Amino acid sequence: MGEIPVPSGASRHYWVRREKLERAFLQTRPDVVFVVSPGGYGKTVLARQLAASATGEVLWLSMGGGSPSSADLPSALSLAITTDRQSGRGASIASAVMADNGWDRLDEALDGLEQRPAVLVIDGLDALSSSEFIYDLLDRCRRAFSHTLQIIVTCRTRDADDAPRSSDVSQWCIDRTLLEFDLQETIELATHLLQREVTAHEAQVLATSSAGQPALLLLILRNITLSGRDVDAVLSSATGDVAAHLRSLVSRDTPWPVLSVLRVAAMLRHGNLRQLTEMAGVAVEAVYQAVDLMPLLRVTGAKGTLRGFEMHDLACEVLCGLLVSRESCHTQALSQVVHELAGRREYDWMFDVLVASGDVDMMLEWIELLGLCMIEEARLDLLESVLDQVPAIVQAGSPRLLLIAALLHRSKGRTSQAFTLASAARRAAEVASDERGAIECLMVEIRLHWDVADYETILPRMGEALARAQGRGDNDTTAMLLGYMASAYAQLGDVKRGREYALKYREASRLPGVQSATKVQALQPVLFVLGFVAGDIALAASMLREARAEAKYPRALALQCDANLASLVLEMGRVTSAMRMISSVGVHLQASGFSILSDACSGTEGAIRAAMGDKPEAESLLRAAVEDALCPDDRLSVECNRLYRSAIRRATGSVDEALSDSEDAHAAFSDDGSGLPVMRCLAKIEMAANLLALGDLRRAEELASVAHRDASLWTAAYHLLRADMVLAEIERQQGAFDEAIARIAQHREYILTESANWQIAMYIRAFPGLLGVFAKAVGVDALPSHLLRMILHDYARPALDACHDELPTADMERLAARLLGKRAAAVFMRERASGPKAVVRLFGGMQVVTPTGAVTDKDWRKRKARLLFALLVLRRGQDMPREQIFEHFWPEMDEERAKSNFYVTWSIMKRALAAGTGGKGPCPYVEHVGGVCRVVPALISSDFAEFEDALTAMRKADRAGDASLALAAAERIVEQYRGELLPGELYDDWLGPIRDRCRHDYGDAMLRASQLTYEAGDSEKALHLVRAGLGQDPWREDLYQAALRYLIHTGQRSGAIETYVACKSKLAEDLGLDPSTETQRLYDQILAMEDPPGAPAPG
Repeated sequence: MGEIPVPSGASRHYWVRREKLERAFLQTRPDVVFVVSPGGYGKTVLARQLAASATGEVLWLSMGGGSPSSADLPSALSLAITTDRQSGRGASIASAVMADNGWDRLDEALDGLEQRPAVLVIDGLDALSSSEFIYDLLDRCRRAFSHTLQIIVTCRTRDADDAPRSSDVSQWCIDRTLLEFDLQETIELATHLLQREVTAHEAQVLATSSAGQPALLLLILRNITLSGRDVDAVLSSATGDVAAHLRSLVSRDTPWPVLSVLRVAAMLRHGNLRQLTEMAGVAVEAVYQAVDLMPLLRVTGAKGTLRGFEMHDLACEVLCGLLVSRESCHTQALSQVVHELAGRREYDWMFDVLVASGDVDMMLEWIELLGLCMIEEARLDLLESVLDQVPAIVQAGSPRLLLIAALLHRSKGRTSQAFTLASAARRAAEVASDERGAIECLMVEIRLHWDVADYETILPRMGEALARAQGRGDNDTTAMLLGYMASAYAQLGDVKRGREYALKYREASRLPGVQSATKVQALQPVLFVLGFVAGDIALAASMLREARAEAKYPRALALQCDANLASLVLEMGRVTSAMRMISSVGVHLQASGFSILSDACSGTEGAIRAAMGDKPEAESLLRAAVEDALCPDDRLSVECNRLYRSAIRRATGSVDEALSDSEDAHAAFSDDGSGLPVMRCLAKIEMAANLLALGDLRRAEELASVAHRDASLWTAAYHLLRADMVLAEIERQQGAFDEAIARIAQHREYILTESANWQIAMYIRAFPGLLGVFAKAVGVDALPSHLLRMILHDYARPALDACHDELPTADMERLAARLLGKRAAAVFMRERASGPKAVVRLFGGMQVVTPTGAVTDKDWRKRKARLLFALLVLRRGQDMPREQIFEHFWPEMDEERAKSNFYVTWSIMKRALAAGTGGKGPCPYVEHVGGVCRVVPALISSDFAEFEDALTAMRKADRAGDASLALAAAERIVEQYRGELLPGELYDDWLGPIRDRCRHDYGDAMLRASQLTYEAGDSEKALHLVRAGLGQDPWREDLYQAALRYLIHTGQRSGAIETYVACKSKLAEDLGLDPSTETQRLYDQILAMEDPPGAPAPG
């Protein structure tokens, strides 16, 4: 890099400076320059001049007149960068199956550059189908090189004049009209070649005859020089078309050695003279004769060096079409040329030459040789276009061609066609007794079945193939089959055998002859068996690290390894490491467009964010991985992400949504064609956990017991522990604490491997009482640190509270220290030992009673001191930043003044709470540490907390269908809600939404309780509950409607009329509304009443 291919030799390689274009380039400095014209207009020469005028290194990529599609362009460019790579004719089935996309290869090639270019020239494209590719390339290069870069593209045609997507990117298109020579440039070239002054007449007729086309002008001037005739004489017989002129130079009288040189040079396009003479079978003198005959063929390099040759692309095309055919082209020379082009990876031109030669047999041979390599290098469109030229009947006779076509369709997402072709290829190989070919075809079929999770169909044939591979000592195929069989057995429920095959794969992968691509491809299903079925996450992570460090893989393969490793280390609770890995993978995925991994990575990052406590971001990422999946056909990935989201939602309190997720996943894995009992079992456990969180212990126990039985048969540790966590929590809630401990203790050794850290942490977040069970079953000091670190502060204190009565004080102190840190643990233990609580009433007016007596208005001294304490009580122990308090109480003040007022108010509040001690005693009820304030929940008993807990209990019991528990909770709600929340505080904006929510929740609770009571046969009590709701919220029409229904049902016509009148007047006077149609319908029903109780029951 850094050397622009500038022709040497003053006379033969003279440049006409395109000063106007060069000056415009330097003045405007466009980000992208498109030079677009037919052949013969000097596109390459101009690109050289523009690149030479820029400052910095130049990377020159010659495309040799190829026309790769937009999809193949990245691969074509990567190959142009890495021209020193070995030929890819040894590509394997494994590497073709694991082929990454062209962008990955291009990124890798750019990363491998030792010097960072300032100008990138892509020279010699035939057609550019879309400019979007160039803009994407510019963006990638700038990210890779961290500096400004310009791109120059030369091509014959540009299908669309696409504008850049960003206004920050500028482009300049130099078309044919700008490339045409003007009169002055015509004079300059003519003067140089004719070695004399050119008259004005001569200049004018030369410009007119060449029509400004530099190549045609050059040919005319060369003809004048060689013929010795004057300008007018030559122009009288000159052609106006370059191609026609080139064809006219070759005739029957052209000597055979010169024709042979022109034929081979046209096919090779460039190379060294020794290569040219050997392939053409001529002496070097014939090369110079050909150069004298053909103006667009030249010799390069100085005398005394290994000299080379170059033929212009236009001449290559004309002569290749004219001279290369099956009759004229010697098979040996054609074979040598094709080998050379294949070694250069100039596949586009190589197949053009083969098509021109008409040698179908040789073309088929090279498709068979290079097909897998082209798939590996993501040259998919080129391969498809070449295969399209092969008749179907010819393809059907070649197992190799059929197999290549199958892999091509798989790479393009056409699974059905890939299945058909792979099966046909295997049958053809079997008929031909090609055992090795049949095995290769079977491996592709296996991968296709694995792609669609169809394990049952392919498993028997894998066993047969394994026996044959082992019999002939084929270690590579053996390792591949063992990996796939491990996954198939495990997914079908035979987890024990799946684990056995996974361990066999591990041994086989170390045998000689096993390719790196095979190891990594087969490792992916093995990881599933070991990690997410057998539960040995630690072993799976170790194997993946080992494979990842063994060799340098293509980027897509490396990304897949890193994404899987991030998922595994997350399960072990290494949150920081997992986040670092998945962030790196995400950056490369976004840059490469390699979308097949995106959904899995979004799911993993969502689980990481949940472990870190970032619920909104976790929810957003998992929505992207489930509802907005980029690969929705990958059902296994989507449903696994759904199960992760279920666990996260349950842990964060969104239990209804969690249940919906688990039910959807269970339905997906219960389809008749699913055949995935292991995943169905996992979904069943998730359903059980969610039903338990909703209070339905009976149904939860049924589901968890069924899942436990299945997992026991499979020895699926990952599933067994999760089922036992559900059953242990049920036992704990029923008072069987010892049985719960014994159940979890069975998993002690597995827990200590840290393979289940994330799962356990999510369960403890959802079921805080499980912390004590695990502490007793495993040992306080033995609990993995990475597990405890995922039980964040908001979850740690409730969990410690839940297990306080079950653990000895010494164990509690050590467990609190491990969860909270020594300082916070000391505060927690002091709170627990401090005795009586402060009783706070907020409904119907604020009352605070501490163990030393009631706190009076006089004690509070300032209204804001009382409200500050009320605000913290409403937060129920949750941290509240001091700045948020500033916004509530002193929004008009700057921070310093607000802080000063805060400290004064805080001090008054603390003295008020310690009033019973004369204001001199300690105030343990509130804390202000590190700019964060909160009440100490263990020392506060509030009606607000009781009200919220009773609401939660009522909803949970109602969902579980337990009416008696729901009504008991409703009674507690009535006891606590003695009136509006802080009714006298009307001017604080922050309080209004909380007050309205409590009023609405109370009304909802009374409405539901009345319905349950009525269904139990107590209409009078149902009416009483509805009226209780109306007493606190007299504007709710649904409560009036319920009251009317109960009054109608009990025949109380006058009472019903009074209730209707009250409803109508309240709505009209306070809200300006008329009763709804339903209310009016009920009133009409009341008016029609005569004798009770003949009215219909409430609906």
